[in-house]
Amino acid sequence: MALARRSVGFVAVALVVACGESYGGAVLGAPDASPADASVETSTAFDAAPPTDGDAGTGFCAAHPTATLCYDFDDGRSIATLFPESVLSTPTATSTIGPDGFSPASSLLLEWPGGAFDNNTTLLENVHTRSLVAKYQTSLHVELRLRVKGGADTSYTRMLNVAFPRNGDDAVVLEMNVRSGGAQFGTELIPVNGGASTFDFRTVTEPLQMWSLVAIDVAGSPPTVKLTIDGKPAITPFVVDAKFLAGVAPKISLSMQHYAEASLVSTVFGFDDVLVDVK
Repeated sequence: MALARRSVGFVAVALVVACGESYGGAVLGAPDASPADASVETSTAFDAAPPTDGDAGTGFCAAHPTATLCYDFDDGRSIATLFPESVLSTPTATSTIGPDGFSPASSLLLEWPGGAFDNNTTLLENVHTRSLVAKYQTSLHVELRLRVKGGADTSYTRMLNVAFPRNGDDAVVLEMNVRSGGAQFGTELIPVNGGASTFDFRTVTEPLQMWSLVAIDVAGSPPTVKLTIDGKPAITPFVVDAKFLAGVAPKISLSMQHYAEASLVSTVFGFDDVLVDVK
């Protein structure tokens, strides 16, 4: 019997357990959870010299002082400090802050050296999560620089989650996954009763092999979700039931999660200039 993709019960990002959130069987935020490698390393993940954003003098986050959350990975803080709820399920995967960022000097790099997966025994869980205090009232804006190298698999690898956990009730997650030929973006509805999640995804054809500006916006009544890549619409906007968002503090996860019963080639996800604004 294949390993379940996710055991569900919700009080926070993807699932809830008394003292931490369970994500694909691993516990996030529990007292003894092992944080991802927080060391700063030099990475050869991307071959081309990264462009600059014209703001190297002051830093990306210094230019956005009112944002709810902003990480440009240039201030020397560790991954464990930036993302207190993290899990790294296999030592062959790595999480580092180092060169290859969109804006010098650093970015967050999640790397997998390549190898086979068997869903009966193995999951690749390289997840970094931050819970916000600000609660959704009228709008949400999430933007980040993203680059993908490898990951050409007919299955998918999850790379970005924005979850709206609601105690004692069903919850919704906005998800972006990469796969061969592009990506997919949409919603996962997680039932409180532990039943199977319901997915509603749209295909994203824009290539992500170069640093791209990915932005998610949720606003209006009823709340309408938009995804843009480098300023251009990447999907047809869709509506989310307001009951899933109103008064809920979201959680953001940058991740490399792969579930396929196949081989995943050497893969690197690069994240930089992460900004979240909740109103």
